Amino acid sequence: MILSHRIENNICIVELRNDLILDKVYELPSEISAILNKVTPAALVINLKHVTHIDSAGWGALITLSKKTKLPKGVAICQFSNDILGIPFQAKFSKIIPTFQTEQEAIAFMHTQ
Repeated sequence: MILSHRIENNICIVELRNDLILDKVYELPSEISAILNKVTPAALVINLKHVTHIDSAGWGALITLSKKTKLPKGVAICQFSNDILGIPFQAKFSKIIPTFQTEQEAIAFMHTQ
C-alpha cells in the first residue's frame, strides 16, 4: 500500500495512493500502525483523494481500522469521490466513520471532538 502522512495540529493525515481492494488492503493496518507507533496524534484523518476504487474488503478495512485505532478524537475519512461512495451509501457509512468532502472539514471536525 502506498501512502504518505503528515502531522498537522496533533492530527495525523494519511493520504492513500492505492485503491482499497482485496489484494492490497491487507497492508493497510500494519502501515497505519507503524505510523501511529512513531507519533502519538489525537486523531487520524484518512484522505482518499487518490483512491479510485474501494471494494467490500476495502470498506471493511476502513471500518476495522476506525474501531481498532484508539485515539482520543478518533478516525475520519475525507476527499472521496462520489463515484466510489454514492450518496445513499455515504449517508450510511458516515454513521460509522465521520466522512467529509474536504480535508479541512475533517480537520476542523476533529478539533471539535
